[in-house]
Amino acid sequence: MDIIRQIEISDAEELRKLYGSVVDENLPYILRNSIPSVEEEKSFIQSVEESGGTIIVSEGADGCLIGMLTINRMLHSQLNHRASFGVSVANIHRGQGIGTRLIQRAMAWCKENGVTQLSLEVLSSNPAITLYERLGFSNIGENNMGIKVDDEYHPVLTMAVAIWP
Repeated sequence: MDIIRQIEISDAEELRKLYGSVVDENLPYILRNSIPSVEEEKSFIQSVEESGGTIIVSEGADGCLIGMLTINRMLHSQLNHRASFGVSVANIHRGQGIGTRLIQRAMAWCKENGVTQLSLEVLSSNPAITLYERLGFSNIGENNMGIKVDDEYHPVLTMAVAIWP
């Protein structure tokens, strides 16, 4: 069984490995970036937390990170009731409820921290859309030029859920 918890700076190497495994899948709905160094991951963790967000991870029984969710809170005082997130689960651990547990923990974090709208952008062909809908997210907009992959534009949906105290 996995453990859902807040990230720690000491998780930087494991976070790097998880991110690398997801990027290496070359899925069309995963943004392709270079794999960050451990120091870059440490800076990333600190920057998310310093800007009012958080990173929630799923740790497997062996101590390896098998899933992660990053919450980015809006900074402006008139917008800081909103946050967006991105979630990734290692390929061999998908379909086991890890994404569900990460998102549920994110929703609890939002409730604890005064965030009343949680949103994400998702490629319209991403199979995880059904998960988001099951958790109460609804489509609030579509950008037909939302992502460009290999010189081709693909639609991206914005999905959101209200979180009331």
